Amino acid sequence: RGVTYFLAQRFEDAVQDFDLYIKKEPKDPSAFLNRGATYLFLQDTTKALQDYNTAIKIDRFEPEGYIRRGRLYAAKNRFNEAIDDLNHALEIDQDNTFAYFNRALMYYETKNYNAAMDDLNRVLKDEPGNALTLYNRSLILAQVGDFENALDDMDRVININPGNVLAYFNRASYFIQMERWEDALADYNKAIEL
Repeated sequence: RGVTYFLAQRFEDAVQDFDLYIKKEPKDPSAFLNRGATYLFLQDTTKALQDYNTAIKIDRFEPEGYIRRGRLYAAKNRFNEAIDDLNHALEIDQDNTFAYFNRALMYYETKNYNAAMDDLNRVLKDEPGNALTLYNRSLILAQVGDFENALDDMDRVININPGNVLAYFNRASYFIQMERWEDALADYNKAIEL
């Protein structure tokens, strides 16, 4: 029932239900992970972190606890700890594309663009049509001046999701850098239209 309350955005009720469940099943890491996520929606990062730590102590071989705690560390700009947690998650499950994607974002924030690209490429190896990963890779490629490849990725994003306003906006900025003025104007117009 706690998960249902969570999905209904009744977070206080969700916490109460998770509390009751945890009293009955104190060794279930998923209860702590779910309550931790609920605390995040209640803006209580301290309690969320405590729950993620508890989930990891209960089952140190479950990558989800490390991923969630890593994302929380990243939100607090504690990127080294965040990357450490994502590394640990990937030691447990080397095929976890969600962990690779999140670590890529953290590498990006620490300006380690090559490592970010490696992780995004790893995600795309398993999920070649992942629009969010293509979008982020495109932004990094543009940032390092590789506009042709950035454009290719953003074209794929638009093919997957033709209603993505930001994709048109960013692609227009690439066209400007490439001095393709008419293409840039067409994309800005499309972004406004959407």
